[in-house]
Amino acid sequence: MSLLRLFCVVSSAVVLAGCESVGDVVNKHRPAVQRVFGQLQALAPKVKTLEPLTEAKVKTPTPLLLEGPGSNAMFVYAEDLAKPGDALPVHLRTIDSLPLLQCGALLEKGQYFADSITRTRPSVVDSYLSDCARLRYALIIVEREFKQPELTLITRSFTSGCTAPTCCCSTSPTAPSSAATR
Repeated sequence: MSLLRLFCVVSSAVVLAGCESVGDVVNKHRPAVQRVFGQLQALAPKVKTLEPLTEAKVKTPTPLLLEGPGSNAMFVYAEDLAKPGDALPVHLRTIDSLPLLQCGALLEKGQYFADSITRTRPSVVDSYLSDCARLRYALIIVEREFKQPELTLITRSFTSGCTAPTCCCSTSPTAPSSAATR
């Protein structure tokens, strides 16, 4: 077989292997991800009755990995357990909880979570759904209390380069209400 013919056969095989659509990838992973989602949904009522952890130590039979090709754990908000993939409002949502939301959005709509300007790519979809299918440990974030952050601002009056006494930007007590403050 000539080198050119071998190249054509190999490149054709590579092109055909890379033709998997987003829908194909979603359908391939759907059963495994739905099984994981079912397990998460079963946790929802139990989480509400748990006491807060007093110690940050958790023993697992296998290493807990949050990132990488062998990842088996994710951060999940308690509010997301009932319907994984639906982002219910929580205060100060961490970006680490987004992989689960991505998986839910990909299963439901075939699109990334939220309004993304990025087109869905089969390889990226495969990565998200593979991570969700491997999920063995859910690090559940339960909001016990939220206190609105306090913010104190120091304000100063300023003029935008106008020094004339009749200027509209004067900081005198008789200045119009449109005087800018910061």
